[in-house]
Amino acid sequence: MKKYLFALLVMLTTNVYASDCISLQGIELQKVDTYKFLASKNGKNIAFVNLRNGIPEGVVSFRFFSENLCNRGAESEFQMNGKQSRVHDITLFK
Repeated sequence: MKKYLFALLVMLTTNVYASDCISLQGIELQKVDTYKFLASKNGKNIAFVNLRNGIPEGVVSFRFFSENLCNRGAESEFQMNGKQSRVHDITLFK
């Protein structure tokens, strides 16, 4: 019973703190909703990127601080049209 509870606890805490990331090298971001981008690479959809704040209308410029974009930590932050923004969630296509 103790082994079962320990395994369950490890699985739950791993999922809570797991970080999803995508490489920004060759990535294309397309707005699909007020808070959502579709990330694709070489014509293949790889993830939905949901933001905490809305995406402005019109042309959007980006400034990334890392080679990856993640849903947690410092790599979740970037600038969009010169304003600080943060990723809320990344849903990877499987």
